[in-house]
Amino acid sequence: MWWYVGKRILQTIPVILGATFLIYALVFLRPGDPIVGLFGDKPVNEAVRAQIAAQYNLDKPFVVQWLLFLKGAVTLDLGLSYSGRPVIDMIVQTFPVTIKLALMALFIEMVLGITAGTIAGLRRGQLFDSTMLVTSLLVIAVPIFVFGFVFQFIFGVKLGWFPPT
Repeated sequence: MWWYVGKRILQTIPVILGATFLIYALVFLRPGDPIVGLFGDKPVNEAVRAQIAAQYNLDKPFVVQWLLFLKGAVTLDLGLSYSGRPVIDMIVQTFPVTIKLALMALFIEMVLGITAGTIAGLRRGQLFDSTMLVTSLLVIAVPIFVFGFVFQFIFGVKLGWFPPT
């Protein structure tokens, strides 16, 4: 059993490395200059631009940037945000709220899922069972940001129940 668990943990290492490399590459290949994006429409002084590039390792090759990111992630030194605060402090500050939201969502999901699953199981082959099957497949298939946009449009714009932001 422990051999299997150890093997599975070791198998996650290349997956994590590959995922971080892919995400880092997608951000790196994005058009535009991130430093210019910080300043918006204002012109960027070359000295300031060079200082920011050095501070965030943007003056180094892509692979070196990625390796420095991995080193920082392993040592929990995620650097400074654009506002100058340490990123790890920002994560620690918001983590309790994130856990509360996740636990509330899990509780609601469990109550609704168990209730709907029980009713669908008791009424097997009927309309409620088919409706729950289609609904669950739809929720799994459609990305969450699409649901967010649709809900924001319906409840915020059309019905006016919440301010759309």
